[in-house]
Amino acid sequence: VPPVPPVPPVTPTSVTVHAPGAVPPASFMTMYGVVIPAHENIVVQRQRNLNGVWTVLEQTTTSPDGTYSFMVGPFTTHTTYLYRVMALADHLHTAGISNDLVVNAY
Repeated sequence: VPPVPPVPPVTPTSVTVHAPGAVPPASFMTMYGVVIPAHENIVVQRQRNLNGVWTVLEQTTTSPDGTYSFMVGPFTTHTTYLYRVMALADHLHTAGISNDLVVNAY
């Protein structure tokens, strides 16, 4: 029986997210952050909590330094939005989820 090659360790993933805490009507904002450990083409999803369910709104991939950004808007409803960003797992990294981000549209 041939020897089984060792399985590479899976590295935990952390995700940061930043954006303004409040936005005026009809405006756009940039939501951005970094995935660590950084490498290119990690799939990240922008999610919104709708009635208690996290819903994927869009996805993009990271730059070589692990950064990503989303252009969000326009904000047409005066309400509070709850977002998060999830980095999907790959063969070397676990999935990672940012802290929740509250954005008030006024």
